[in-house]
Amino acid sequence: MTKTLCECKIKAVIFDMDGVLIDSEPPYRVAEEAMLKSLGLPFGPEQIVAMTGGSYRELGGVLRGWNPDLTASDDQIRHMYLSGLLGALREHVNSLVDGVSEFMEELRARGVKMAIGSASHRDMVELVAERFALAPYLSAVVTGSDAERGKPAPDIFLMCAERMDAAPGECLVIEDSVNGLNAALNAGMPCAAFLGTAHHPFDLSGASFGVGSFGPEDRAVLWRFIESGGTS
Repeated sequence: MTKTLCECKIKAVIFDMDGVLIDSEPPYRVAEEAMLKSLGLPFGPEQIVAMTGGSYRELGGVLRGWNPDLTASDDQIRHMYLSGLLGALREHVNSLVDGVSEFMEELRARGVKMAIGSASHRDMVELVAERFALAPYLSAVVTGSDAERGKPAPDIFLMCAERMDAAPGECLVIEDSVNGLNAALNAGMPCAAFLGTAHHPFDLSGASFGVGSFGPEDRAVLWRFIESGGTS
């Protein structure tokens, strides 16, 4: 028999957006490479790891770590970055990751709250939520526009928990990036590493467990963790 919410320690699930709800990383990489090359900066594994899941607010500082003589202002860098990613999102992302709709339906049916906790700009998150009609599932949406510090700081996930009236340990985070995983760990939240959109060999070994998809077998793994109170 399925446990009710009051019998579960996990009361809420926080989804990262890019790479978890949507497979946006390939078009983002094209936009990021074009931006970095226009600024005379390299593009490779180091840059991909640093930028994936990180805060657009802090991007200027990250880029100056690679080239202290960069002449573009922080505002110019943010505008270039966000314009490129928003364009990629509008043009190339036309569906949710397979199985995520079914999982969200199951969560809603069983009374588990849901949130999006994304480092992306609010315009991008709102575009995805509207395009795929996610609002009825969500008790909270926190974006990189809402938190002073982005991932790997815990702020985004802690704000999600607060808005869902859940303690950090009662929230399961689903993440696909190193920055996102570290944000969950820094928030004191268990984290499932989502590997279904893995385009790069990120080290997500610090996660509580991993799933390769949102198909029936992996949804069963997620449910076992949720219903066991985060102990399986």
